[in-house]
Amino acid sequence: MEKMIWLDNKKERIIEMYSNGFKQVEIAKHFGVSQGAISIRLRKWKVSNSDGNRFKRISVSKDVLYDMYWNKKMRPREIGKIFKCSFTTILNKLKEYGIPRRTYSECQMGKLNGMYGRKHKRSTKFKIAATFVSGKRKIVGSNQWGKGAYYNTPNQGRMWMRSGWERGTASYLINAGIMNING
Repeated sequence: MEKMIWLDNKKERIIEMYSNGFKQVEIAKHFGVSQGAISIRLRKWKVSNSDGNRFKRISVSKDVLYDMYWNKKMRPREIGKIFKCSFTTILNKLKEYGIPRRTYSECQMGKLNGMYGRKHKRSTKFKIAATFVSGKRKIVGSNQWGKGAYYNTPNQGRMWMRSGWERGTASYLINAGIMNING
C-alpha cells in the first residue's frame, strides 16, 4: 500500500514516461515496483496513447471468431496473434459471445493433435510390441485409469477397487462412519 501512495505522488513522471513510449514493464523497473502496479495506476488515471485506444478491447465479430475457432480449428493463442492480443482476451470474447469451448478431446483431434501426421519408427514399434509380449504392459479397456487392487471391507469381504484413490476414499468413509457397507 505504501508503494501505491508513493506512485500517486509520481503521477506526472509516470504519465510523461508512458507518453514518451516507455513500456509499463520499463516504468515499473525504473520505480522498483511490479508492472501490475503501474498498469493499475494508468487505468485509474485513465491514461491512453495519442489515439485514445490504449485500453480498448479487440473488435472482432462473433461470426469471424466462431469461424476461426470452430471451422478453421484455430487455437485461441493463434487467433490472439492475429489480433495482437493475449489468448485470454480471445477466451473472454468466446465467453462474451456465448461461443462454446471445445472439449479436451476435440482440441486433440486431427491437425490439432501433436502427433498428427507422425509415425512411429520401426525400432519404436518393435519396442512397444516387446513390452506387450513380455507381460510388462497389459492391454486394458479405456475405463481402466489406475492400478486396481483389492480392498478388504468389514462386511463384504474382499472387493476390487479400480484405483488407489478409490480404495483410500472407501477406507476413509468406512473409518469415519460416514458409509457402512452391509452385505
